[in-house]
Amino acid sequence: FTEMVVSNSSSLWLCLLLFLTFLRASQEAAALARVALHAQAEPSPDLIVGSVLTTSGLASALGQQYQTTYYPFVYAEMTSFCSDLIVIEGYFAMITPFIHEVRSHHRRECGGEVTVIFWSLDPDFPGPEVVAAIDFDGIATNSDKMEAVYKELGLQTMYVPLAADTKLFNLRPATISHSNEVVFVGSAGAIVANSKRFLRRALLVAASVIDSYNARTGDAVKLSIYGSSWDQLSEFETYYRGVAPVSSLPSIYANARAVLAVTMDEQRHFGMLNNRVFEVLSAGAPMISESFEALEKEFAGIVHQFDEVDLDRTLEEALLRVFGMTDEERDEVGRRGRAIVMEKHTYASRASSLLQFHEALRRERTEGRRRANKLRLALVIDGTEVKPSKRAMLSPLSDIYDVEILRLEDLGGMPAKSDSPWTTAFDVILGLGDFGSEVDLFIREHSWPPKWTTIRGHPQFRGLVLEAERVSEERVVGVGFGEYDCVFVSSNVQSEQLLKICRAMECNAHVVDAFGVEFISQLEEIDDTAINKWVNFVERYFKGADVALEPTEDGSVKLVGDVHVFSYADAWKLYLLAAQCRSVDLRPGGWLSNVMLANALASMTENTRRLSVLSGAQDILTSALDAGGRDPADYAEGISFGISKALCLGRGNRGVKMTLEGVQGGVARGDVIVGVDLTGFTVGRDGSWCLYIDSQMSSCIRQPSLKLRLNWADVGCSSSVRLEVMVRGNVYQNDVMASDPAVVWVEEEAGLVEAPGGKDWVETKEIVISVGDKVICGGERQKEEL
Repeated sequence: FTEMVVSNSSSLWLCLLLFLTFLRASQEAAALARVALHAQAEPSPDLIVGSVLTTSGLASALGQQYQTTYYPFVYAEMTSFCSDLIVIEGYFAMITPFIHEVRSHHRRECGGEVTVIFWSLDPDFPGPEVVAAIDFDGIATNSDKMEAVYKELGLQTMYVPLAADTKLFNLRPATISHSNEVVFVGSAGAIVANSKRFLRRALLVAASVIDSYNARTGDAVKLSIYGSSWDQLSEFETYYRGVAPVSSLPSIYANARAVLAVTMDEQRHFGMLNNRVFEVLSAGAPMISESFEALEKEFAGIVHQFDEVDLDRTLEEALLRVFGMTDEERDEVGRRGRAIVMEKHTYASRASSLLQFHEALRRERTEGRRRANKLRLALVIDGTEVKPSKRAMLSPLSDIYDVEILRLEDLGGMPAKSDSPWTTAFDVILGLGDFGSEVDLFIREHSWPPKWTTIRGHPQFRGLVLEAERVSEERVVGVGFGEYDCVFVSSNVQSEQLLKICRAMECNAHVVDAFGVEFISQLEEIDDTAINKWVNFVERYFKGADVALEPTEDGSVKLVGDVHVFSYADAWKLYLLAAQCRSVDLRPGGWLSNVMLANALASMTENTRRLSVLSGAQDILTSALDAGGRDPADYAEGISFGISKALCLGRGNRGVKMTLEGVQGGVARGDVIVGVDLTGFTVGRDGSWCLYIDSQMSSCIRQPSLKLRLNWADVGCSSSVRLEVMVRGNVYQNDVMASDPAVVWVEEEAGLVEAPGGKDWVETKEIVISVGDKVICGGERQKEEL
């Protein structure tokens, strides 16, 4: 009996131990950091993008912890994820808006803070001073020299080299013989920009050595160059093999007789090993590269190196050494190189390092360490204290921004339009006052026009938070609305007054179409069937949200409740829903829902695609909360929403005009060149511009100086087309505003001929569209009696 009790007791303890072990494992699994990545450029099946290779390798290594990868202008999923860590690989123009939106979304929808790590892989782009000014939690770098630079600037920094995806870049199967190619993969832009100062010389020397070797031995080695823009350099025409699809890169490396590599000058100076080094060695191919300390330290005896000082001789020796290797010798060196990569340079190792860095940063944050580079917000007040009705919003604002209160009495001696520290030190200047107040006059006198930009690369945001219950029409009429990026109201009474005043003044309203969605005309009649339909819609798409449709006394429908937008798609559905209602009574959620609802309201009340807003004040926040009756966090959210608008959709005084070349009097004679004149909107940083032909999007441009050439063959056999330029925001990719449309006619050949029977004369019009000597359209005659 005793033995049985002991046995049963042991079993219970064993079960308990197993349960606790399982529970701990479950807790650890639940605590795994959720990771999103951001690459420097979009992937393309026809182009090799180093940043995409890096983020793809890291995503594979992260496994279940990986959520998604963002790219510049591609952010549709931003509001769908709650990420604990975001790793940004490489700088891009809208990096500050992206970080602002990610942090705002995470704080609003996910709770807590997200860690943002910048993986710096270039010493010059954008440069350490700019990196030090951006709102990162930490910096990872593949240079021990840059690690010291960043630490000297006071940044939390970790040395994290690049790596190879060893599953993708694998050894050549023994059954396949290597090719006779000496391969170089890279863009000719490095020669044009002189960022690899001896690349041209290295390729010409390699070509000469190969020709001599073939002539002497009868071998058939060839130099093969893959990459973009080489067709512009005639001296390399013989060796150019086109742009290699990224999917072919592993086999190109693995099968090559040798891979020639040249590193960018500044990256070499700072000891940065690029992707190619690890990928070629992981594929087991002989690699020939210029010699530098970091490469020698890591891969001495594996990489065949040449000296830039004595380039001709040392590169020839390296090539001949590789050509003289037997297959067995080649394979042995390849296995040794891959073994080093497998041991020390996999993306699994890099993912582990980044996650450890994240945990260290998170721990410091819980111990009270503040982010050093929050966007800086100056709150300008008239008096000594913030009024009680606005004071409560300071705490939630401080969670997002580094807030500093500036009192007019302390700023009174500042000369107008001065280049003083306060105008350049702050990302956001926010006044608490009314139109015509001392605060309003001071801000407009000292910070306009917006010639100062912060080191982050963005002009300052200027906003005014109205305090009076009612708006003085006399004061508003005398104000240039374009001098503010956003005007914040604290009641719907203020909003209605301002909109009425603006309409009376014929303000130049911008087109603000939320996410490119067309407004829906309001329903003529709403019966019980329609009500039931929309109630089912709400229940299906907004589970967990306190939203409902209620019939009103006049037989229409009202959308009521609290809204917390979960994703881009949910915001779109909310917009479609609201547009069917006679009235909307919603406690606002994120700024996505605010934009949606503002557009839906405009479609209901005006049945128009144009949302009337103050010229330059991108939104009057009708949802910006009664001063005393709502959660102060909501007021802070309204302020953050306004700042988002300026960061993501251009400045308050924005405008776009279309320019046309090759058009006279509305008639096109040859190709038409389409460009833009932009005000308050910078292409690349603030977004892109797109050409619409007969309401269909043709192309979008992300560089400010490019133009579009429109050939009439592109638009079929129409005699005329309607052209329009639309400016598109950077993060949310919604169409912000449009130029005035232009209708352009193709040049016509016209003449008078006698009609059949000789009774009347008719005018003939023949549309002739051709490309070169080939006629695409033409020959069909339209006849009209004179």
